[in-house]
Amino acid sequence: MKTIVIDGVIGDSWDGLSAEQFQKLMPRTGEDIRLLINSPGGSVNVGFEIYNYIKMYSGKVEIIIGSMAASIAGYIAMAVPKEQRKAFKNSSFMMHESWTVAAGRARDMRIVADWLDGINDIISETIADGIGKEKKKVRKMISEDYYIPGWENLLEENIISDIIEYESMKEDEFVYPEKSEFSWSIFGQALETDFEARKKEVNDLDIIMEKDSDKMWREIDKVAALDLSALKKQQPKEQTKTQIQTQETSPAPKADENTTQESNSMNLDEFRNSSPEAEAEFQAALESAKAQERKDANKNTVEILRLEGVTISETAAKALDSAMDVENYALEKLQAEAEKRKNSETQETYEAVFGKITASQTPGEQAAKTEVDMAEYEKGIKEAATKYAKGGR
Repeated sequence: MKTIVIDGVIGDSWDGLSAEQFQKLMPRTGEDIRLLINSPGGSVNVGFEIYNYIKMYSGKVEIIIGSMAASIAGYIAMAVPKEQRKAFKNSSFMMHESWTVAAGRARDMRIVADWLDGINDIISETIADGIGKEKKKVRKMISEDYYIPGWENLLEENIISDIIEYESMKEDEFVYPEKSEFSWSIFGQALETDFEARKKEVNDLDIIMEKDSDKMWREIDKVAALDLSALKKQQPKEQTKTQIQTQETSPAPKADENTTQESNSMNLDEFRNSSPEAEAEFQAALESAKAQERKDANKNTVEILRLEGVTISETAAKALDSAMDVENYALEKLQAEAEKRKNSETQETYEAVFGKITASQTPGEQAAKTEVDMAEYEKGIKEAATKYAKGGR
């Protein structure tokens, strides 16, 4: 007899069995089959769909509970009458309420809660019909994780009708879902696989990434990219004597501008991918170039303002020359002001840098004078700098 195995998590979003994979395993002939369930559960929606496929199947389906049929996997087991449900001696069953992860406003949470209540009603009603109990009682049972271990307890709770002997399944044809397109074995094998074969596996992974936006897959993509980078280092760099002689006797090809640009681009990419240190070096050089560009632009601004007759203080000119951002500039000015206030005999006569400040102290000065932690003082100064940088007074 053909035995379809549900072994693992339910739901493709959990990197588990999808309803499409399960449907492909169902025979088209309508022959009698077995379904061996060994799963911790997973996606409710996918579980509902698999349940429906079993109900629609024209042949007879016998469900065998493996070591565990939990959560939505237990719900799937209810797709056939009790007479067609069996288990091994060490089998277990678990049922509980559905759960989810959600984010949003209070009313969004209420909508999700109502949806979960509806799902729990569906689960309770199906299980109640399957084990011959009242829906109200089952609803109470699933309010907590309700475990039923061992075939005798499963029999007592009407989860199964009988135990199944191992001998009766020895001649079965076991059919498993298709393996994922992505082979997990590619990790950690950079030293065991030839470059081209390894590169193909990683490129196949990139194709999968385009189909799945889940964060987990993006992280896998990053790891695979690093793995490919390690492989590139393994490419043979030494040339044979024949290759060297051929290069010496052959005229150098004339490179047009496009070819040169492409070659430079490829060399840069290879350098960046060669190691994390190389990428860090590239990023540092890029930031340095951007900073120099900003500095040059600021110097031009200073000269233009001077030509227009606008007086710029030496401090402001230096800040522009060094491409200092406005918040740090404001912070330095406030700190200088606080220092001058500290040394001034008459605070009332001091003219504030940022207009007339009527308060006797700048933000953070009070904290410093009352011997509060200097971190609080610095925090006050920085908050004031942020305010002034945005045009506040």
